[in-house]
Amino acid sequence: MRKLVRFALKGVPANDKLEVHVKNSKDAYNGVFYSEIPLEASVETGKLYLIVARIGSKSEFPCDAGYPDHKRCEKYKILLNDWKEAIIFITAHEGEHLRQHVKGKRSREEEEKDKTLPPTHTNRKRALPLLG
Repeated sequence: MRKLVRFALKGVPANDKLEVHVKNSKDAYNGVFYSEIPLEASVETGKLYLIVARIGSKSEFPCDAGYPDHKRCEKYKILLNDWKEAIIFITAHEGEHLRQHVKGKRSREEEEKDKTLPPTHTNRKRALPLLG
């Protein structure tokens, strides 16, 4: 699982100050980026940021990944074949929020769709050895 997370965050600035927690979910996937560590979170000393990726059971996959409430983003819909692809997908997406935070940009989901979905889809071939 660590290899999948590292792959998803490759090139993301300040990832040495980031901790990632992967948890179970009743849904196929969801995630959140915290620009400040929540008080209830248990993280390693020195970490400033937290990503929590929640991944559902094997029975949730395959599933479509996208933004159902955004008609303009239908073209970015991809198929997540299993939980491993979901970890890469959600961690890369939340990592993009970290990138924006470090650059001082306001995080907007609309910008994320354009930046994270196509690379996740394009890099699937490179990730195949990790999915084995």
